[in-house]
Amino acid sequence: MRRTVIFFIAAVACVQAAVAGEPVRIAILEFESKGGISPAQMDALADMLANEIRSRGNFKVIGKSDIRSTINLAEKKMQLGCNDDSCFAELGGALGVKWLVVGNISLFGSTYLMNLKLLDVETVEVAWSASERITGGEEKLLDALSKAAAAMVQKVFLKGKPEKGEQKRTVAVGERTEGTTTEKPKTEHAAQEQKEKPASKGVTTTPPAQKPVPVVIVGKEQVR
Repeated sequence: MRRTVIFFIAAVACVQAAVAGEPVRIAILEFESKGGISPAQMDALADMLANEIRSRGNFKVIGKSDIRSTINLAEKKMQLGCNDDSCFAELGGALGVKWLVVGNISLFGSTYLMNLKLLDVETVEVAWSASERITGGEEKLLDALSKAAAAMVQKVFLKGKPEKGEQKRTVAVGERTEGTTTEKPKTEHAAQEQKEKPASKGVTTTPPAQKPVPVVIVGKEQVR
């Protein structure tokens, strides 16, 4: 019952925000690390992801400090024990957001392991997820986070509409193909010609008749 009430409150808040033209609310929970990355670095990565999403549209991104000031101690304890999507969705409902980002990033040797998922708080469904191995240092990790933010905005918030850069590339492809004619494959063209050509009736040709050549037989004279 409590979970149903939380989902209802979150749904009403999202509808009111859409009608009023308010920003879409999304919360990013604290990233977890299974090794190789300090808590301070994890906070910096989560803040970067929040800024990337915020810069790509009309979004209200709730970060670590806002979450700590919003949810009470009991819910914070529940967050520490959250292992399933329904638990995360309940947290999102308490925060009054439509979307919730959960992730963990770890470093093993020179390879980063990044796992992110975007949860729809209303339906308790994973709307987008990514699991990636990243090599090449911290710069490659930051690039991967930026691409993840773009993918979230592209596939979920904008409902699959292409961004400006992708739209230009699509137009360029169309301009190259406009006005061109597609040739039929040779096999199809040959088959078409064979179909249009009248079928032969198996007529055989014979060489012209030759005049008889006289044959002269020369024999020995008879001796009487």
